[in-house]
Amino acid sequence: MRAFWLAALLALPAGAQEEAFPYTPPSRSFSCTMLTGWTAFEQPSPAGTVTHIMGPESAPGWRPSYHVHLVERGKPGYREPRAMLKALRRSEDASEREATSLETWRVARKSARLFEVRERRFSPAGRLPAELRALHHFYAYVPGVGEDYFIVKLTTSEDEYLKLRPEFRRFLESMRIVGY
Repeated sequence: MRAFWLAALLALPAGAQEEAFPYTPPSRSFSCTMLTGWTAFEQPSPAGTVTHIMGPESAPGWRPSYHVHLVERGKPGYREPRAMLKALRRSEDASEREATSLETWRVARKSARLFEVRERRFSPAGRLPAELRALHHFYAYVPGVGEDYFIVKLTTSEDEYLKLRPEFRRFLESMRIVGY
């Protein structure tokens, strides 16, 4: 296992080696390298578990964040992968939302599907005072074990999404499905 993490750290882009460290959530469903200064916690969800990885504050009251959802067959919130991707790409009444087309990419030695969503929504939703925010979401569908799968989402502000696009790819390249 030590050799795996050494190889993962050496595979990072130049300059990023000091900034990332190995991370595995308590559920041991996956492992990745997480940037220094980012914090993580895990919680149950109706579809399985979700790991939240929060970045440092980049604007007052705003942090870029990853949400790694393990969607487990047999849980009440489970959706078939095709239905889940369709729902994530669909526009909502409460926001202006547009999605890019699906792109195929290799993540954890599996064929993953990536897409991006731009949206403008009021935050906090349903409360005043609210601020109109321009958000950018990076999504990846990654097959798991059996019929389970992961939805990896990086949410950023529209101002910083170009800077974080390579970070999203780096995170996906470091991701490994450990088993659960």
